[in-house]
Amino acid sequence: MAMTKNTFYIVVLIVVVVGVDLLFFRHHVWERLIVNIGIDCRCLGSFVFSMGGWPLAIRCMRW
Repeated sequence: MAMTKNTFYIVVLIVVVVGVDLLFFRHHVWERLIVNIGIDCRCLGSFVFSMGGWPLAIRCMRW
């Protein structure tokens, strides 16, 4: 079950990053990099928050 949830989060992260890239920042290289890092940090933060903190999130990510 944990593997399915991790896979879902990874797929959502990829879809969001690629979607924002294509819609807003097609020709702006540095802005794309900054936004991608921000999106990755927010997605990681929401994952950690949904798992109940770092120790539980790390334990969940071990396969």
